[in-house]
Amino acid sequence: MLKEGSPPGGAIRRLWVPACFCLLAFIVFATQFAGTGFGVKGQHYAWVSSQNLAIFSRATPENGFVGHTRSLLDADGAPDHLYFDRYPPFFSALLAALIHLTEDLATKVWIARQTMHVIFILTMLFAWLLLRRLGLAPGAALVGVIMAFSGHMLLFYREMIDTDHPALLVMLLLLYVIARVKLERRERWRWLTLATLLAVTVGRSFLSLGVLGLWAAMEAAGLLWQWEQPLALRLRAFLRHDATRMLLLAVAWLALMLGYSVTQEMARRQLPPEETGILHSMLSRLPGGEVLENWKADYDAFASKMERRLLRWFLPLDSGSGETVHQWALLPALLLILHYAGRQSAARRLVLLLTTFSGLAWLFVMINLTWFHDYTTMHALGFALVFWLALLDRVWPKRLINLLLLLALALFLRQALEVEAENRAWNEAAAIYTDDYNRILQEIGYSGSVVFSDPAFQDRTINIPKYLLSFYLGDNYLATRLDDADYMVADRAWLALPGAGGRDDLRLLYTVTPENQVGFLFDLRSGERYAPGDVARRFNFGNALTLGHWELLEGVEARPCQRIRVESWWRAQVPLPASYRLQLSLVGEDGGILASADGAPVGGNTQDWHPGRWYPDGRTLQVPCEAAGAWSLILSVYDPETDALNDKLPLVNADGSAGDTWLYLTTVSVN
Repeated sequence: MLKEGSPPGGAIRRLWVPACFCLLAFIVFATQFAGTGFGVKGQHYAWVSSQNLAIFSRATPENGFVGHTRSLLDADGAPDHLYFDRYPPFFSALLAALIHLTEDLATKVWIARQTMHVIFILTMLFAWLLLRRLGLAPGAALVGVIMAFSGHMLLFYREMIDTDHPALLVMLLLLYVIARVKLERRERWRWLTLATLLAVTVGRSFLSLGVLGLWAAMEAAGLLWQWEQPLALRLRAFLRHDATRMLLLAVAWLALMLGYSVTQEMARRQLPPEETGILHSMLSRLPGGEVLENWKADYDAFASKMERRLLRWFLPLDSGSGETVHQWALLPALLLILHYAGRQSAARRLVLLLTTFSGLAWLFVMINLTWFHDYTTMHALGFALVFWLALLDRVWPKRLINLLLLLALALFLRQALEVEAENRAWNEAAAIYTDDYNRILQEIGYSGSVVFSDPAFQDRTINIPKYLLSFYLGDNYLATRLDDADYMVADRAWLALPGAGGRDDLRLLYTVTPENQVGFLFDLRSGERYAPGDVARRFNFGNALTLGHWELLEGVEARPCQRIRVESWWRAQVPLPASYRLQLSLVGEDGGILASADGAPVGGNTQDWHPGRWYPDGRTLQVPCEAAGAWSLILSVYDPETDALNDKLPLVNADGSAGDTWLYLTTVSVN
């Protein structure tokens, strides 16, 4: 409630910044495009998301909160675990707690991606606080943040499930606290200590070492430059400086966390420390490490690569414009930043340069990592923030700032919509894999089984995101050899007999998940790898398809809301000219349809069927929740191109007698 005599406009002025952030949050959430799929466009996008989800899902108390990407049986049948979490386990444990609130894979992916959106909004908030602390007015700071976050690639990668986004968030928090310490000239060692520990605890923790290391180096240069002071006094002042203390604290804490993770991998893999994947990965990523055979870091080429990346990430350009403008745009931006920083006080200049170059310095030091991973460019966000700060600092007229704010919001919305339009389709198409593997996981359980999947049995949507199966299959083991497995997962090609290329021994027909569309589960423990033994010609539909066997898996008694499944086996009588559909229906005495499921057979497009082979199908019907009584279960076949007038194929019984256009299977009683 407003105080007596206070102008109503005061409340509006206090609320417009929160209102703008609410609008930005609405845009971010409303234009999300990834859904629950892992499309193959942008390999690291799907690869990193699947890798981190696999790690998060295993960051449980039973594993000491240190997750890993894959559990497998090696060529000798011995269990092993690969790619342990390289970073402090706190963020992974938090995500594990969130995604384990549900057993549904799609919901796990949704929770993780909404968490990334929240982190993205919080990062924008701390970027705004940092620009405010560096002297920008609220409106101008908001314009700068919106412009810096309107880059095509930054908006694209905001939904990637990773440890880099939280690391960027806490890096900005650390820079904000350092800015307050330097500009207010007050003792804030408690806040500085807390910010330092958070910065090197959350996500890709080594990122904030770039901030602390550069801060300590700049403070050391300033202290050691004071030639009038004795060297011992200057060294003592440096060692007692907050920058030095925080750097030493961060290094000690990181060493402790690294040692903990290494001991967890040693215990689970029974390895000495020098053979652990964590240390091997860390040493290969450091300067001088061998990340790839015969590859050497080329810093000149990397500088040119970074020019293009920075423009595509932090300027509101489309995905290809960076190639056109990078030759002339980046150098003026750098000169503007340096000119602006040179005109500030010593304390403000230090914070400006620290914000600008700490992320860039880390990208160059970690070239063995950042050369191959475009998404690490997000850590140069400070460069973009200071650029917009230098541009906007002299924009004084309030009306002009308001106009720029409206334009920035419109541009942010346009960029978000463009990113959504470009990327939604391929992620939505990939969501069926999550649904299929959710059914597979329900069949085999979250742990305790061994699954075989050769890359040749899967399409690129599964193969390119390297660790997608590791997430999809929960804590079950992946087998190196087929003989060690309880189950096999494969694509639709393995639903036909006989096999091609001499692989008949692996051509499995009886799938446990016939209702799936792209990924199928085969039970290797069962003898029913092929069509049932009693499969034989029983019913012909026209001169096209023959039904040889069918089975109602749940029996003839059903409950309201229950799903009932029918598996059946078919073959083509002749090469078929059409892609026929199957329709399974529950009908009443008056012919009214209670529920129906129609579509192409699980065995694939019937035009591709070879006459004489048996192909499987699986139909699932949802019994309506209000249903009751006895209902006939019938099956029919039709050509979707000619079925406008309900023109089903005529039924011919095994004895040659003519039937109707549908086959009565059984009566289902709904109680």
